[in-house]
Amino acid sequence: MKEYLLAMGFGAALSFFLDPEMGRRRRNMARDRAMAIGRRTFRRFDRIRRKITSDVMGKQQWFTHSYVPRVMEHSDEPITSRTESEGPTSLAA
Repeated sequence: MKEYLLAMGFGAALSFFLDPEMGRRRRNMARDRAMAIGRRTFRRFDRIRRKITSDVMGKQQWFTHSYVPRVMEHSDEPITSRTESEGPTSLAA
């Protein structure tokens, strides 16, 4: 039964496209529709690819420039203790 329905559908499609009066027009329209679907699909995937690429590059730039080095707090305590313990120095001595 399945094979019979499949053969019947194939025969109907064949007679639809090989019709001597409108067959050429139908074949051209089917070709144009298939090409349009292909173009739209290609453009859609290309748009998605560009979006993903730009998101990845943006994250890469963000990671590269988001690093803020920690500024080490320097205290003057060791310097002042050394200078005070030595006392005043004179150049004339």
